[in-house]
Amino acid sequence: MAAPTYSPATPGNLMAAISIAASSERAVPYNISTKFEAHVTCHSQMGGTVAATTGVRFEVYQYYGSTTTTASSSAGATSISVASATGIVKGARLGIWDATNGGEILEVSNVSGTTLTVAATKYNHTNGANVYVIETTPTITVQPGPNSGNYAADKVYSKMIQFGTGLWFVRAVNLDASNAHTVELSAATIDAVS
Repeated sequence: MAAPTYSPATPGNLMAAISIAASSERAVPYNISTKFEAHVTCHSQMGGTVAATTGVRFEVYQYYGSTTTTASSSAGATSISVASATGIVKGARLGIWDATNGGEILEVSNVSGTTLTVAATKYNHTNGANVYVIETTPTITVQPGPNSGNYAADKVYSKMIQFGTGLWFVRAVNLDASNAHTVELSAATIDAVS
């Protein structure tokens, strides 16, 4: 049997190191529909004075539909206009992402034509931003942390997650209400198995 075809990770190739404000999030889509599986290493570096109950949680959602925005939106917007609302219903969760501002997850509270009422956005989003219809509960949830004891400031915690072929949306949530944390996602893939 031939060896699998493997593409190694490089630091930050899925999400470059980015600071996430206290109680905030960042997210990124990850299309591995032409791969066998992915290994994603989730890195988080704690900032400030970190309490034992905080850290960063990483969530992986499968997405099953997509569209784009038809207008830009500012942080705090509670409605977004999309090219198509097919498959988007009240209560749906959406991943919204653009290369300029990054991504986040929003819940839909109303659909009127192609205008979606959502929870207030945390970030600006450009016209043409990608909008993904995602599952309501993450397929995978991990929270890298210390082997024992409490989190420590300026220390890196990592955890590798593995998932199969598909269309995914990966979110990092800062659980700390007082401090920003830096996160990075590095992905390797098994491209084929002979």
